[in-house]
Amino acid sequence: MAITTTLAEVKLIIVLDENIADPNWQAMLDDATAWITALDIETDCGTATANAVTKYVAAHFMTMQDPRQVEQKIDDASEKFSDTYDLGLDSSHYGQMAKRLDCSGKLNKADVLAKSDKVKPTHIFSVSGR
Repeated sequence: MAITTTLAEVKLIIVLDENIADPNWQAMLDDATAWITALDIETDCGTATANAVTKYVAAHFMTMQDPRQVEQKIDDASEKFSDTYDLGLDSSHYGQMAKRLDCSGKLNKADVLAKSDKVKPTHIFSVSGR
């Protein structure tokens, strides 16, 4: 079978700034689908799990587009937003959940390699768990 995660399914688990246009959301879902397909998680974990992992990876990508407020200071009115790209999938609870759901461990392996700077981002799609 094939990964069939829909944008509607991703929107059920995430709340984002309404200023981010749906076409950007679809692009992030498309990227998540391509990554999970390239890692071949479906073969090891099944279609339902691959769809769940894709949903959480897409939500993670969306949070990177829509940084979350992590600190607010009332006096002097300062705010701080997360922009922790170097933490990879660990920077959001959606990315962490995707790694937990992946029974093959391939997503974690790709994430560890990406964070270590041992592979170029373009090569992350070709990481194999075998």
